[in-house]
Amino acid sequence: MPVIKYKNRCIKFKNKIADVRNRFELTLEQTNGGLLSSNKLSGWWNDEITLYNTPSAHYDFNGYSITGSTLYDNNKFKFNGSSVSAEALFTPWPVRNVNLIQTSGGTINASPMTGYDGDTVVLTNTPEQGYDFISYELTGSTLYDNNKFDFNGNNVSVKSNFQVNYNPLNLPPNTVRVVTPNNQPPSRGPGAIATYETATLVPGTTNVYDVYKSGTDFTKLLSYSNIVEILGANTTGITNMEMMFYGCLHLTSIPLFDTSKVTNMDSMFERCVSVQSGALAFYQHASTQAIPPSSHNMTFFRCGLDSPAGSAEVDQIPNDWK
Repeated sequence: MPVIKYKNRCIKFKNKIADVRNRFELTLEQTNGGLLSSNKLSGWWNDEITLYNTPSAHYDFNGYSITGSTLYDNNKFKFNGSSVSAEALFTPWPVRNVNLIQTSGGTINASPMTGYDGDTVVLTNTPEQGYDFISYELTGSTLYDNNKFDFNGNNVSVKSNFQVNYNPLNLPPNTVRVVTPNNQPPSRGPGAIATYETATLVPGTTNVYDVYKSGTDFTKLLSYSNIVEILGANTTGITNMEMMFYGCLHLTSIPLFDTSKVTNMDSMFERCVSVQSGALAFYQHASTQAIPPSSHNMTFFRCGLDSPAGSAEVDQIPNDWK
């Protein structure tokens, strides 16, 4: 009996030797998002295998999944009686988006409109005629180089700021460009009431004048003058426009110009009876600026009275402005 047991043990031992001599295979299951590799694709019992991963662009490695063995040290296993199948897990980066908030005065564009963290977006703007681009406002990132930002963990909203170009003619400070009906400079009116200092004929014209006054007070600048049109103005910094165009009986239109610092517009266009257009737009502009003028009594009193179109505009202006 002991011999039989010994023989059985020998048989078992020989079977064990046969198992050890088997060669095992590693199968690499490739998936989207990256490449899986290893230091070898086959081995003997107890051979150590090391796994490697190479994520594709915009993917993160998220661990290994293996069948037929047990992982250790994060990326290693040993053959242990069977072949092994391994898979690398990759997670795609979240896609980030740009939200463009379009505002009056122009349009903005972004390139690209979508991307991943670290990607750079370039902004461009196109002002409408008569407007200037001022700035971008960003939520979700930080602007650099005036028109760029990077995705950094968030979607990004972009808003543009445009403002009316109050000086499209690029006039020098304290200057108003006007048209008169003849070859004479703007008249001073009864009692030389107009207060401008100089009226310079624009080269190449016979009745276009640049009217200038120093300081910040344009009170009665062209009161009772014979002007028929205002072509443009650089009034940045002017604080008082009381009676500025009072009694300009032949003035036909009112353009927009800078009134951001003006506190007094009393009687500014009073008795400009021939005005056909521009009064309503000027009121809307002045009344909605950051700091509206504190005094605007009779600003449009009798303005546009002789013009049906002008009267229709003035009728829409609140009574405390006329």
